[in-house]
Amino acid sequence: MADSKIKGLQEHTPLFLQKGLQYLPDDLLRRVFEVGYEDHNNNNNYNYNNHKSGYVFAMRVSSVSSHFRRVALDSPRIWRRVNNYMSADILTLLIDRSKNADLYITVKGECYDGPKPQPLESFMKTVIKECHRWAAFSYDRRVDGDGVSILCQYPDLQLPRLSSIAYRTHCPDEMMARDALDVFRRWNLPQLHHLSIFNGFVHDAAGWASLTSCTLNLDWHNHRLGHGDGEWDVCMALDGLTVLPSLESLSLIFSSFEESKFFSSIRTPLDFARLKTLSLTFYTCNDEGFITSLVCSNPYPSLQSLTLKGERDFSGSVTLALFADKLPPLTSISVEEFERVRPFDELNKVHFFPWKIVRLKDIGGLSENDVTVISEALMRCPQFQRLEILHCSSNLKWHLRTLKSRMGNRLLLRTYIKSSSLTYNFTTKFSGSLVSDSIANIARFKTVSTQRFLPLPSIVIFLRDKVPLARAFSVFIEPTDVELSVHLVIWWFFVAREQTLGTI
Repeated sequence: MADSKIKGLQEHTPLFLQKGLQYLPDDLLRRVFEVGYEDHNNNNNYNYNNHKSGYVFAMRVSSVSSHFRRVALDSPRIWRRVNNYMSADILTLLIDRSKNADLYITVKGECYDGPKPQPLESFMKTVIKECHRWAAFSYDRRVDGDGVSILCQYPDLQLPRLSSIAYRTHCPDEMMARDALDVFRRWNLPQLHHLSIFNGFVHDAAGWASLTSCTLNLDWHNHRLGHGDGEWDVCMALDGLTVLPSLESLSLIFSSFEESKFFSSIRTPLDFARLKTLSLTFYTCNDEGFITSLVCSNPYPSLQSLTLKGERDFSGSVTLALFADKLPPLTSISVEEFERVRPFDELNKVHFFPWKIVRLKDIGGLSENDVTVISEALMRCPQFQRLEILHCSSNLKWHLRTLKSRMGNRLLLRTYIKSSSLTYNFTTKFSGSLVSDSIANIARFKTVSTQRFLPLPSIVIFLRDKVPLARAFSVFIEPTDVELSVHLVIWWFFVAREQTLGTI
C-alpha cells in the first residue's frame, strides 16, 4: 500500500509543482501564517535561550514576496510575542504590528555566553503601557539581581486578558521557593487559569483558587545547588497544589531525583476532586517510586486522561494493569519513552476498565507478547476505540501487520521511515518568490482519480551540493488538513532560506 502511494506521489509531482500559493485566498494564507507561527515557537521552546524565537518567523514570512508581506502585516497574531532580548526598536515595531492582539510577554534570564538583554526597567516601561493586552507573562528570576524588585514597582496591575503566568527560579533555597509567587498576588487577574512554576511552591490559596491548569517542574539538581547538600522537601511542594480546588489539568515534571530521599515519603493523598488530566514526566528519576506514590496512592475520582513520559536511557518499565485497578474512571492512557512495559497478564484479572484510547510511543522493549495481551484485553472492553503503537521496536513490524488485519482501524501504527525512501532534491536557488515556483505544493499532492490527499512520509530539502537544510518531517496529511500541509511547506522554505532574509 505504501509503495503504491509513493508511486502516486512521484507521478503527480510535476503537475503540482507548476503552481504555488499565488491563488491561495488571503484569509487562508493568513491562517497558514498563524499556524506556522505557533508551531515555530512551540518547536523552539526546548531552547530557552533562543531569544529570536518570538519574531523570526514573522520576519521571514514578511520578506518572501510583496504578497506575503502584505498578508503578514495584516496578521497581528504573528507579531504578538515580545521579550527583553529584543532591541527597543524591534520591541516597538512588534507591539505596533500586533495591533490589538493578545500579547505574550517573556522576561528571560541572562546567559553567560550569549547576547545581553536590554535593561529590565526600560523593557517593563514599554510593555506596561500595553498591560491591558497581556495574555501570558513569563518571568525568569535570574534577570533581576534584587529578586523581583522590578515587578514590585508595578502593584495592583489591571490585567483583564492575562490567562497564564510562568515563573522560573534557579538554585533556590526553601525561602526563595516559598516566596516565588508573592509578587503576583497583588495583580488583578480575573481571567487567570494556568500557572507554570519551575522550582517553586504554591503555598497560598489567595488569588489562585480559580486556576484550572498547572505545571510544576521540580529539578533536584537545582535544589541541591541552592543550599549546599540540603534538599527542600518535594512532598511539601506537591502538598501546596492542594490549595487549587478547581484544578482540572496538572502536569508534574521531575528532574534528577534518582537520589532524592523525599519521593518515597509521599504518603498524604493529594486531593484533586476535579482533576481530569494528569501528566507525569521523569528525567533521570526513580520513576517507579514516583508513579507508585503519585498515581496508586491518590484518589482521582474524575481523572480521565493519564500521560507518563520517561527517558529511554534511564526510565524502567510500566505496568498498565496497575492503572486499570487504581484509576477506574480512566478512559485514556499514554506511555512514552520508557524502556519497556511489564507483562500485562494482570489485565486479564481486571474485570472492567473503560479505556477508550491507549497510546504506546517510543517503547524500545515492547515485545510481541506484550502487544498481543494488550490488544486482546482491550478488545474485550466495550468502550475501547483505538490502540496506538508509535515508533516502537522495529522487530514488531510483521506481527503488527498481522494484528492490523484483525483490529482494523482500531489499531494505529506508525514506525520510523528511512528518509531515503522518499527524498526530493531541489536544485533551484533559494531566492525571490521561490514559494510560487518550486516547493509550494509539495504537501498538497492529489490523485486525479481519488481527489484525496495522500500520506507524505519523510521529506528532506537539499541544495545543489546535497547539504540538508531542513530536518526530516514525518507528516500524515488528511483531506481536512489543507492549512497544516501548506504551513509545513512554508516552514521548510523558511528554514532553507534562513541566510537570505529581507528587510523587516
